[in-house]
Amino acid sequence: MIKEIPVLHLIKHHIVNVCSGYKEAGLLHILMYMTGDERHDNWTKLLTILNIRMAARLMRRLSIGLHVAFQVKFMHQLKEDEALCFIDDLQSMLPAELENKWGLKFEAFFDFGRQQNATFAMNFDIMKQVDVICGVQLSERIGGPSGYNLLQACTKTSLLFAFVNGASSYAAYMTQLLTEHAAAPPFYKSLKYFSLPCEQSAANQGLDTIQEEEHRKAKKLLRPGASGETICAHLKRINEAEDMLKSRQACFDGGKECEQTTDHSNWSITKTDVLYAKRAASIIIRRGALSTAFCKTPHNVYTKDPKPLTEAI
Repeated sequence: MIKEIPVLHLIKHHIVNVCSGYKEAGLLHILMYMTGDERHDNWTKLLTILNIRMAARLMRRLSIGLHVAFQVKFMHQLKEDEALCFIDDLQSMLPAELENKWGLKFEAFFDFGRQQNATFAMNFDIMKQVDVICGVQLSERIGGPSGYNLLQACTKTSLLFAFVNGASSYAAYMTQLLTEHAAAPPFYKSLKYFSLPCEQSAANQGLDTIQEEEHRKAKKLLRPGASGETICAHLKRINEAEDMLKSRQACFDGGKECEQTTDHSNWSITKTDVLYAKRAASIIIRRGALSTAFCKTPHNVYTKDPKPLTEAI
């Protein structure tokens, strides 16, 4: 039997790689400004089991903010009539239609910016790595063969960055895991399951995530001095509370049975997500992180005095 891909720890390790790789490049400054919380200066606090989901959500908000910032910068490079047309197309066209009409210009804009300015190229790389984290999250929610293929694509994309950034043990483990999956017999390949619906939720969660949640619940029950009676009494209260919530929800729904949602829980964009993404985009644009002026030295433009960085970053 082939090993399952540990989604929760895959997200955790990639967040560690991104934060450690770009902590001097201003990534932590963006997180602190985006959330208004200076505690993110110590990014390792985000990576406990209790906070890993929030850390992943922050990465998703940062991804949206970076994409918005690049789109705004792209519009600044267009003529006035073209910029207005681009805004109208964003509101009315489907993604495939936008790709057909604006894809080549967008790619030319990215190529020009990366060749001209090292800070522009660095922020582009940050956006790609953060997008990988979002891709792993989305693959967990999708599940099945489609989610499995997306998960493998994101994992392969992250391997080179992991090796370069010194995460050799993680990168080597994931390389071996991908090799085992690729060499597996047809029966095991056809399984392609790594996430399942969790408890009463209609949204998929990674198998290791479910195991971790169950482990945490078991630790709360199996405390020193616990007995069979105390554990059963605690479980009974939990079950009674769930039954009461279901009955109340049925009253609100006019006596109908509660239906599970199918909108992939924790994936829809909330007002808070939009607020944080706007903050991230605003500081990126205001600090000139996406300048296309010729400069071969990357800078951390988010400090009071822009700090030059080594070209190795």
